[in-house]
Amino acid sequence: MTRISRHFNYTHRVRIPASRIHVEIERGEDGRYRGIVKKLDLSDYGRHAEGVWKAAHVIVEARRVSMGLYHKQILGIVAETQQKKPITPIELAEFPDESEIVFRFKVVDSDKKPSRRSRRNTDRRAC
Repeated sequence: MTRISRHFNYTHRVRIPASRIHVEIERGEDGRYRGIVKKLDLSDYGRHAEGVWKAAHVIVEARRVSMGLYHKQILGIVAETQQKKPITPIELAEFPDESEIVFRFKVVDSDKKPSRRSRRNTDRRAC
């Protein structure tokens, strides 16, 4: 049986597989939580030109729906995140603990249109 997709993608968005992203949540000495990006593989830029892709911004959104908490942070540009340097930690000062936090990573071009996205649940039971 042939399956027909009824979704049209005119934005050229491509999902980032969860296997290319790994975030660990740690509690700092100040008692605040931080998301440490251990793995972020954005080497596949899909239909986008390589120069445009490498100049695009990497944005992460952290959410905890049950409490209505949200945090958005720019991690830098794609070219910077693909270097072997550590990525800036995701500040989670608004979150009282590490449970139920869901991360969404986006690569956004200069026109602020999302070109890739992914959700990654960091609940320890799901890993």
